[in-house]
Amino acid sequence: MVARKKLIALNIGENSDIREEIEGKEIPQSKKDAMLKDCHLVEAALGTDRRIVSLDDTARILFAGLSDNVADMRDILWVDPDQNEKQQVIAWLECGQGDPKWKLGHKD
Repeated sequence: MVARKKLIALNIGENSDIREEIEGKEIPQSKKDAMLKDCHLVEAALGTDRRIVSLDDTARILFAGLSDNVADMRDILWVDPDQNEKQQVIAWLECGQGDPKWKLGHKD
């Protein structure tokens, strides 16, 4: 992506509130480590258009659990193109209409 000049470099810093919530969560350290490794995705989404496209459904589930305590995260749309209807994902990327169930704070 860098060689094709498709990467847009952003200067988005760490979100200490989110990182503190991760550290304080009563979950195994391995899950905390996984969340901290991928925390930059959430920070970038909060600093831009609140969208994440990732094949890592495990991370999505972990961050969805964290969104109960971090209100800013609830409206992040996180989609896994392998798990969701591909045509819906393409339409979402083109026009911005995402399925509400893709929000981290969505409750069934």
